[in-house]
Amino acid sequence: MLLNFIQGNKNTPLGHAVVLVKSSVSSPKVYATYCVVLPISFSIGKYLPSFMAGQFSEAAQELAGSTNAMPLPPLLEEVPDVDILMKIAELRGDDILEYISSSIDSDLQKMEIASQICNEYGQLYSAYIKDSANNMLSANFSPNVEEPANENRAIDYTLLIPANDRAELGEVAKLVGRMRDAISTSNKSLVEETRTALMDKKEHLSVKYRILDLIQAAQIPGEKGEKLANLYIQRAYKLLDEDYASIPKIEEEIRTLNQ
Repeated sequence: MLLNFIQGNKNTPLGHAVVLVKSSVSSPKVYATYCVVLPISFSIGKYLPSFMAGQFSEAAQELAGSTNAMPLPPLLEEVPDVDILMKIAELRGDDILEYISSSIDSDLQKMEIASQICNEYGQLYSAYIKDSANNMLSANFSPNVEEPANENRAIDYTLLIPANDRAELGEVAKLVGRMRDAISTSNKSLVEETRTALMDKKEHLSVKYRILDLIQAAQIPGEKGEKLANLYIQRAYKLLDEDYASIPKIEEEIRTLNQ
């Protein structure tokens, strides 16, 4: 399937995505589901009511088999306002996927498309997690530590614990303070050194925190840069605490300063 990442990156999927499906014909309708990759595999089919089982073909039931990547809802739902859905996805830090289908007519097609997209997204996520885990294991390998060989040992990559965002944001805030001091004293080497450290932190945090925008704001001399950097930090912490109601006011202040 040809999945287009409107938000996010197919090489580093987050494991949770808003899926938008449009028709290749002139229909203005847009359908959606939410795909989430769970750390536990299970069978969706066993949760289907008996009256639904007879409505779907064997192929559809197979798609609803054992998986850890699932669409919620399992059938595509028509979206009344795509812009609002995309804004919510941006605030939540979700990936946003787009897929163009030649036919979205029956419930069976809606179920099959949702399941196929989610399965493919789950495969991208699993490959990314496996790759990241191998890199982590290689980086942490010590030749002085001997472990008994176990050819049957397997690593469940989906159980890896993500980094502590609060601790990472705390480090980002400290680095921003250092950069502001370096800019005020015209210490160019320290500015560049701090920028490099911030870019490294960016790789460990979700795109929803807009760390790149924060880094750019922190490099602006004077009061404007100070205010913008503080606003981006506030925004990041509001997202972390899921205080979504406070974010629009902060974003309005950011837009005003950037005009």
